[in-house]
Amino acid sequence: MRQLPLSVRVRDSALFANYLPGPNELVLAQLRALAAHAGCGWLCGPAGSGKSHLLQALCTESAAIAYLPLSQLTPFGPAALQEWQGTAGLCLDGLATVVGHVEWERALFALYRDCEERGATLLFAARAAPAELPFALADLASRCAAAQRLALQALDEAQQGAALRLRAQQRGLELPEDAMRYLQRRLPRAMSHLCTALDELDEAALVGQRRLTVPFVRELLDRRAPGLARRYAVTGKVQGVWYRAAAARQAEALEVSGYARNCQDGSVEVLACGSAAALREFVGWLWVGPPDARVSAVTEIAAPATLAWPPDFTTA
Repeated sequence: MRQLPLSVRVRDSALFANYLPGPNELVLAQLRALAAHAGCGWLCGPAGSGKSHLLQALCTESAAIAYLPLSQLTPFGPAALQEWQGTAGLCLDGLATVVGHVEWERALFALYRDCEERGATLLFAARAAPAELPFALADLASRCAAAQRLALQALDEAQQGAALRLRAQQRGLELPEDAMRYLQRRLPRAMSHLCTALDELDEAALVGQRRLTVPFVRELLDRRAPGLARRYAVTGKVQGVWYRAAAARQAEALEVSGYARNCQDGSVEVLACGSAAALREFVGWLWVGPPDARVSAVTEIAAPATLAWPPDFTTA
């Protein structure tokens, strides 16, 4: 399997075997057929519906297909996409990170034309349908709109429970019904949050030689950090271009709290608090910003020693 020249790896746990389709049986079949026979597809769905999991599972099953998370490529600029021309197949995750930026869209369009000419598989993934994204290039917008639409639906509570039981079973873990219900009612309903918590419970249960009883789950969740907190200095043309307002909209979509505020030296200071996956995508967006911004660097700086977890994202 071809890997990116940076610290991005397809997760070993991202397999079709441990994805519970629920209402997405048809989408799953269409996705695998599209990869087998080549073509262009657009995978969309709400947060936690499994878009990244399915794209990575496809790359695991089809070694010739490469997985490209755009949020982690943004520090390298649009030229980073040129290396992937000629690849047998591509899965481009997190498209909304760069949509609206002409240079990125030109690079994406060049990839599209390359895949089209060679008859290679090309899959885009975003939360929204193409018509809901602010494309800058009409040619790219029309090609994406014409792609085969693969729309995932979120699992309901019962289906989420079945998915958690499947994950627990594959880890050799017994997940009682009452412990599962406790997790579902005290964590965000996105499957990514629930699966991360289950993985932590599995490790803690193994270390402590404990069963997953409700008291044990409660104990772990009570001392569990709510996520990660990181602070960044964003430099370049980032003031007077609606950077903070756009950052707030992106943070809300990713369930990231914190703030963005202008500094006297012309930079923007950003505090971001959320899950590791959400922060990766959010930091990828910080490198791009709104269309009129020109970001030169995103540098992590020390977060406050003591931090009260903010409830939302503000533009101080």
